[in-house]
Amino acid sequence: MPPVNEPELTVIGGREVTAFDAHGQTTTVDLRCERIGPPPRPISSPSTSFVVTLSLAPVETERSQQQIVIRQEARSLWDALLDARAVLDEAGWLLPIAAARRGWWCTYAERRPDVTVVHPLGDLSRSEGMLQTIPQDDVVTVSEQREAHQHWVDAVTARGDAP
Repeated sequence: MPPVNEPELTVIGGREVTAFDAHGQTTTVDLRCERIGPPPRPISSPSTSFVVTLSLAPVETERSQQQIVIRQEARSLWDALLDARAVLDEAGWLLPIAAARRGWWCTYAERRPDVTVVHPLGDLSRSEGMLQTIPQDDVVTVSEQREAHQHWVDAVTARGDAP
């Protein structure tokens, strides 16, 4: 039997981030972004996907220490990051990174799945790296961010503009 080739895995970026919860607790998260498969072309290759892994430091709970590891794979880096953040949101933790900023979105994720920047809705002249640290007051959950994005898309569409 011929050897099975493992898919090419490329680290795109990552860093430690201090996540926080509604009670003021913090924990360290090792955030890692990777690409599986060949580099994507302007139109995504079907053999390319992206993985975001969030590993939280053990957190003391009333009964034990809780270790959380979240691994999400998607067709774009943005979607993998949104999916990983949504799971983290459900566990009660928020990441103070630009990708979680109120009123910001990754505009070109469908055409450029490896894009690593976010923009304010409707303003492509400014951008920040997805993993850049931001103030906690600017952080929203994934559902709040998706709702704001959909509201913006609806408003732009109602005006007859293309989002």
